[in-house]
Amino acid sequence: MRFLSVILLVFSSSTTWAQTPVEQATQVLTHLTLEQKVGQLFLVYHSSGDFMAQNGFGGSLVMESMVRDEAELKASLQEANRLSTIPLLVAMDQEGGEINRLRPLSGFEKIASAEEMGLWSPDSVRTYIQPVAVRLKDLGINCNLAPVLDPNRNVDFRPTLMVQRQRSFGRNSASIVPPAKAFMAGCGDQNILCIVKHFPGYVVEENSDHEVAESVANRAALLRYIHPFAVCMEDAGGVMMSSILFSMVSDRPAVFDSSLVALARCGFSERVVMTDDLWGTALRSWVSGDEVEQADYPDEDLRRLILLAFDAGNDMLMITYPAKAVMMAGILEEAIEGDLGRENSLDESVYRILLLKARLGLLGNGD
Repeated sequence: MRFLSVILLVFSSSTTWAQTPVEQATQVLTHLTLEQKVGQLFLVYHSSGDFMAQNGFGGSLVMESMVRDEAELKASLQEANRLSTIPLLVAMDQEGGEINRLRPLSGFEKIASAEEMGLWSPDSVRTYIQPVAVRLKDLGINCNLAPVLDPNRNVDFRPTLMVQRQRSFGRNSASIVPPAKAFMAGCGDQNILCIVKHFPGYVVEENSDHEVAESVANRAALLRYIHPFAVCMEDAGGVMMSSILFSMVSDRPAVFDSSLVALARCGFSERVVMTDDLWGTALRSWVSGDEVEQADYPDEDLRRLILLAFDAGNDMLMITYPAKAVMMAGILEEAIEGDLGRENSLDESVYRILLLKARLGLLGNGD
């Protein structure tokens, strides 16, 4: 309880010694235990308030099925925040089109796709997204895992999975950046920060969640794919990594490549880098060296999976299997304790997460 009292003091709007987001994040970080720091790294499927608080997880991922009972979702999120020492990052990937988590709600059954919005003026996109953002905020969502900044054609000029599902704004920066920035501005009008994705580009035809997808893009092509991220990063809360293997520049999926993860911040060192779902079949299969589908994943492979993601420099670790997230947290605590390099990396990641929360006003009287 003493720790909780300290944190609540930091959150209080009456404090004068932690007014800026940087000061707030720094003050909270200094009072966290190893276990609490590790908990902040995890973004998991939203679960009961008791479960979230007991494990100290940093964020909840809200899916379409959870929106069907709006009152229950709002009450559950409020309870989770009430019980949690540090308020939650509450995320949803609300892109529009096929990826429309608000579909169960009246008036939001159909939201325009990125492909459709890419044909509109930036002002029209921002105006269109504003009521969507209002609805997200009303539900308790403070982070949108969108927009997609991936091109609709790859290095071979073939349509990517993103365009097959109408999730891409266009072919290059000129067509991607204006609607993407307007989309982010519409969310920002309701103090919802966006996590842009999927760095350095989702440029394959396959679903990289289901199979290890490989791109033969060279460095010149990668620079073109990265450009929209570099232009948009100033307005973003962070960036989500791709699970694609870019075989011309790396021997592992992008999310496990420390050079690509470092590059993902595009010069904004305090931006959060987030994984896509670590429980996706493709990543687990790549780690195991064989196809896997069962939930009974070998402990040693689970350990390698989580350490690969952490050691690559990812800040926030998405896992759609909450019980496995508990196991992963335990693995990380054991691996980090007494390892000065990993302890420093942990502090850097938690600071970025706390700073993102401070920018959202979750740690008190932030911007």
